[in-house]
Amino acid sequence: MKQTYYPAQHFQAKVWANGTTTELVKFPVDSDFLKRDFIFRISTATVEAEESTFSDFSGLTRREVSFLVHTNCFVPSPKQEADLLYADKHGF
Repeated sequence: MKQTYYPAQHFQAKVWANGTTTELVKFPVDSDFLKRDFIFRISTATVEAEESTFSDFSGLTRREVSFLVHTNCFVPSPKQEADLLYADKHGF
């Protein structure tokens, strides 16, 4: 796989319902996020609400890592809940 370095200015935060998200990498590079035709994707997100609903990524495996002191993740379908401490990870 070809590796390419992108400086920080390359990445743009995009607003979503309860914060911002920044896509860091996806493969293949020319895949379309809205079509969900990527093999993998890595992004960051901020949540600026006490409660928030996760985007629907049905059929994809999702991994979450909390960089907060403590957060609670709840996924309505299938029903899952996890308390995350700093740098914990959870998949659903």
